[in-house]
Amino acid sequence: MEIKSFLCFSSMCIVITFFGCKDTSADSMQFAGGDAPRSQDGQIESTNNGMKSSPAMYQVKEGNLSFETENIKTSRILLDSLLDFYHGFAAKENLLSSGIYDEYKITVKVPAQNFEKFIQGIEKLMPNMTAKNIQIIDVTEEFTDIQSRIKIKKELEKRYLHLLAKAEKMDDILKLEGELNSVRTEIELQIGRNNALAHKIAYSTLEILIRNKIPEKKETTYFGEITIAFKNGVKYVGSFSLFLVNLWPFILAGLGIYFLIRKKRMKSVN
Repeated sequence: MEIKSFLCFSSMCIVITFFGCKDTSADSMQFAGGDAPRSQDGQIESTNNGMKSSPAMYQVKEGNLSFETENIKTSRILLDSLLDFYHGFAAKENLLSSGIYDEYKITVKVPAQNFEKFIQGIEKLMPNMTAKNIQIIDVTEEFTDIQSRIKIKKELEKRYLHLLAKAEKMDDILKLEGELNSVRTEIELQIGRNNALAHKIAYSTLEILIRNKIPEKKETTYFGEITIAFKNGVKYVGSFSLFLVNLWPFILAGLGIYFLIRKKRMKSVN
């Protein structure tokens, strides 16, 4: 009877979980820069006369920026120095050339507390901004919901382990082990979601596009082409002259042979 009643209890827990039961007693997490200490009811503890403030809010900050620049390499060096200063890093980068523009696309991750300062720094270093889009998403409900699900599933895991230790019949043991594996799989899934969301909260994402317009080639006029052809002709004459000078031993030998043959022919005629 104890196993049957527990299975009913388990079903109720699962239903409560899927309907988004919120539990603000989730363990506090440490992000970049650190979180304020929290009490057991999930609220931030205040050091002023033991008073408690409102529960913590969790936000995901992201956006994209576009700039025009005269030198992509120089702009990249400035961007790297700014990332080092604000403890960020480049997660993805790509350099493209379309024939009209050289484009450098880079995805950076910056600690959330440095996000606004990092953007201000970029705007000062690269003032020719062409586009800016920043958004802040409140994920407090989603984050606390995931942690609540993890807590409920872990409590369920403890109960299954307790019953498994007492179970004697093979059928009961196999059934409990199946339920236990299912619960552990769900726990791992929720922990993965929790860690992914925690990373998004701790590190803001910024897509940066740096564009450099390639100078257009000027069209050459007819008289310009004549000038270029004349210069090329002078260059070719000079090159040919140098070529002849390099062959002077062969030229002298050829002239000597020519005069000898001519002298013999003149003697034979006489």
